[in-house]
Amino acid sequence: MTIDTVICDFDGTLTDSEASLGGFFPEYERLFIEALGIDPSSYARALGIVQTELRADPNKGWELAGHIVAPINSDPFAFNTASHTDLLKRLREGRFEGMLSPSYVPNEKQAGELTNKCHLAAYGEKNIVFRDGAKRFVEGLLQVGYNVTIVSNSGTAAIEKALEDNGFSNIPVIGMARKYLIDPRFTNVPVGVNIPGLVRQALLRRKLYNAVLERICPDPSKGVMVGDNFELDLVLPLHKGFAGVLTNTPAAVGYEIDYMNAHPKGMYAETFEQALSFIRER
Repeated sequence: MTIDTVICDFDGTLTDSEASLGGFFPEYERLFIEALGIDPSSYARALGIVQTELRADPNKGWELAGHIVAPINSDPFAFNTASHTDLLKRLREGRFEGMLSPSYVPNEKQAGELTNKCHLAAYGEKNIVFRDGAKRFVEGLLQVGYNVTIVSNSGTAAIEKALEDNGFSNIPVIGMARKYLIDPRFTNVPVGVNIPGLVRQALLRRKLYNAVLERICPDPSKGVMVGDNFELDLVLPLHKGFAGVLTNTPAAVGYEIDYMNAHPKGMYAETFEQALSFIRER
């Protein structure tokens, strides 16, 4: 067995993002409105404008500090964060004057802290629903004897509780991985990788995520990353030499599927059974 370590994303990979929403969005919106001191109806109008424009442009993405870190439609939570990040950017540019009158406008660093704070606080209002076959997949990994670790952008404690409630209390969780953060000064890897069908590069310089990967599995030839978000979860591990599995979700697009299936160490898994077989064959 060459592979001995399986690193797995949580939200959207093992869980059903749509079914798990619960009270996440109402709580996020309440916290966001309260933090900025803005009128709820005006906020809803402004957010609607932002989200309509983001969805209408296929070249748009989740933009942070001038870098597009993931597709805009990658999952409901990423789209929510991207929308609110864009809304805050427009506020800084004065583009919603007359519609929104915030008590303060966060700078770029504060905006990132605010969206992250709202996400983590609202996460506790979710109703975690595992995807069909996900628990059997995890059980299968553990039965084989793989070292399984969950790595997520969400908070550690909430994921640990969800795992414990479903009989997986011994799986380590590394939360707050911030896979989305790009550090241009991190030159251990190239700026990005060209993906056929993608009009921009998929960015690689995710320093914090790289450190997590190296801590869990110093030898990439012995590890596999399983995730639902091609750019956030998989592009960096594949570049480093990990094997990678992109799980089947409505957000997966053609060029991502083609790239994974053409990659010598990658696959697009229609089912968790396929993912488990792929890992066991490595």
